[in-house]
Amino acid sequence: MKVYLIILLFFFPLFLFSHPHIFIESSIEIVLNDNGIEGMNHKWVFDEMFSGSMIGDFDDGDEVLSKEEIADLKKNAFEYTSEQEYFTRIKVVGHSTVSEKKKIKLNAENFVATIQDGKLIYSFFTPLKLDFSEKKKIIISIYDSTYYVAFSFKSPDVITLKNGSNFTCKIKQQKNTKEKFYFEQFSPDEFIIEFSRKKL
Repeated sequence: MKVYLIILLFFFPLFLFSHPHIFIESSIEIVLNDNGIEGMNHKWVFDEMFSGSMIGDFDDGDEVLSKEEIADLKKNAFEYTSEQEYFTRIKVVGHSTVSEKKKIKLNAENFVATIQDGKLIYSFFTPLKLDFSEKKKIIISIYDSTYYVAFSFKSPDVITLKNGSNFTCKIKQQKNTKEKFYFEQFSPDEFIIEFSRKKL
């Protein structure tokens, strides 16, 4: 019995913190221009429990966020995610080999917060300015390495395109088993997106 209690006390902190505290359903709209990728529109839909807490803290009770409330929420409950680059990792792959990958640093613009069906929703834009003449492949993954926040991709339109008439696009979702996080328990989802310019 004593040994059992020691084992339980040893592992209890792991059990206590082994689950995420915030759940976000994420989707991305890739904005294209004539030369390539202008940037990305992000949408985060928070779970009902966290939404209720945030709405109680930042909304005046009418469930419509004013400009002042959005500014307060942005300052106190969004800007800190820039330290994690909004949990979004983007790699650009060169034409010939994966060794040409390079990571991109993100900055957020046009932040908006809304309430819909009792859920808090964040929307924001991250500029990319990626130009490519013929073909380009990018890899997007969204996750919190501490697993405090869990991201899901339930929508059939997790990745969509805007202004994509000049390009064809192939999108593949897979687990990156070569990459692990949170005590190497989980592998992130990756979205591999390959663009080709249409021939006129």
